[in-house]
Amino acid sequence: MTRIGPAIADHWAVSTHSDGPIQTVETSLPGIQLGVLGIPQGFTAEEIRNWLRDLAGVALETSRTDPRPRPIPQVLHHALTGLLFSQSELWSKTGQPVPLSVVFMDDPQGLAFGWVGQARIRLRVNGLPHEPRWVLVRDEAGHQAVSTRLPADAHVSVELEYRPHGEDGTPTNAWLRAEWGTARAPEALNAPVEVAPQEGPTVADVAARSPIVPEAVSAPPVLPLPDSL
Repeated sequence: MTRIGPAIADHWAVSTHSDGPIQTVETSLPGIQLGVLGIPQGFTAEEIRNWLRDLAGVALETSRTDPRPRPIPQVLHHALTGLLFSQSELWSKTGQPVPLSVVFMDDPQGLAFGWVGQARIRLRVNGLPHEPRWVLVRDEAGHQAVSTRLPADAHVSVELEYRPHGEDGTPTNAWLRAEWGTARAPEALNAPVEVAPQEGPTVADVAARSPIVPEAVSAPPVLPLPDSL
């Protein structure tokens, strides 16, 4: 298991593990952590780490001058925009399974996280299964990220299961687990319940003149790989 974050109450504590040779890499700046599961051949961990650090810095800087209202924090929106670009313009062109890219962040208004790529999500708040307001972020080509925001005064447990070869592919999978806060019901965290995906997103918010369209959906979809969209 690889731990990529501090295990303290006021930070996201993130760990990853896999049942095969799936490489992971991460980077962080104050208030934001980014990671990639499943580095494609042709890229080194250091290259991906540097790319993620640059992306985080640009997201932080751009968000300071972006006044448009959104259902997720500006920093998370811009970070996911960069990850969508990475998936569609860089990693999807390798002919290999597209990685799972993740963002975890915190700000004075609360917590937020999002991901790009194929994943199954388990989310618990204060030890109980939780269905938040999920928000899709789409680029002009239809590729999409999933995100949400949560209150900062809760114990949050997130598990993302990455299946690089899809439901019927090889059994080599990877898992990412992230926690925030102090557990209030630790006995409940041993039995996560998967949130059933539903189809048919409904529009909640459209950013004016933006190529990225945030939408709220009632439940988190199990995303196909961007190449199959």
